[in-house]
Amino acid sequence: MKTRSRKGRLMKRLIVITTLTILASCATQEVRRSEAKDTAIAGDPVQSARIRSLLDQGNLALVRRDFRTAEKKAEESLQVLPTFQGHYLLGMVYKEEGKTDEALQSLLRAEELAPEQEQILLSLGLIYGSRGDLDLSLKRFQRLLELHPDDPAY
Repeated sequence: MKTRSRKGRLMKRLIVITTLTILASCATQEVRRSEAKDTAIAGDPVQSARIRSLLDQGNLALVRRDFRTAEKKAEESLQVLPTFQGHYLLGMVYKEEGKTDEALQSLLRAEELAPEQEQILLSLGLIYGSRGDLDLSLKRFQRLLELHPDDPAY
């Protein structure tokens, strides 16, 4: 009986982690569509176009699960100009590779640059929650609720 109960708890945890991973993947696609293309990046138009191109290539590689290329494109974009989009992309690559500490570092840099960007807050909340850092997870989710009190997603 204990074994069945333990398996049930493990299965529930697996479902929660899988759901969180899917949500984070959706967040990556949303940032790619909206923020990387619509947010004006400081600097000259050639530099902005280069950064957007690198981010688009990196996001496409991430969707295709070509993590090496995605990481390279994110790093290249950050060398041109450190943007929250570049740090976010790098964080998502690290998350997908199972490099949680590196993912958190990149996402925290992104949060410094864009503290109200909902996909960053969502991703940080999910990663902290998966690590068992519930206070830090709750802090990000509460911030989302403060920023979007009428949004049923939060």
